[in-house]
Amino acid sequence: MAGYPPFTLALAHYEWIELVLAVSNRSADRAFDAAGDLMAGVPLLNPVLANLRYDWPVQRIAPRRKTQPAETHLLVFRDADDAIRFSEINAFTARLLTLLEAGALTGRAALERIAIESRHPDPALILQAGGALLDDLRARGAILGTRQPGEGA
Repeated sequence: MAGYPPFTLALAHYEWIELVLAVSNRSADRAFDAAGDLMAGVPLLNPVLANLRYDWPVQRIAPRRKTQPAETHLLVFRDADDAIRFSEINAFTARLLTLLEAGALTGRAALERIAIESRHPDPALILQAGGALLDDLRARGAILGTRQPGEGA
């Protein structure tokens, strides 16, 4: 792709994902508890959600603005009002969403795994901050609620 900026493919994907999510017909295909305990239950992610990682800050690329490579994590989802929401997230949030995507771990189990992987000196802090993060993701519509462990994914 001679002549194009090095971020062209990432930027094109970023723009494309909005259309993909806007026209998606995916929906939660199982019952869930919208007010369920996100630590004890299995958080159910919004089925119209993308957890993205780019080598460029694609959400900030604009004409006449110098852009440098930078690892960037973005959460993109369609909310209850059918609006597409974009949020820059950190690597911790991206990893949590990746762990929850399979639908097999409780919120607590996913956060405990992150604490082990990161070798954090205070795992209780990870659980506390992670619990608040799970609540925030539910409030924004990225998590719909919970299902009980052992229910089909």
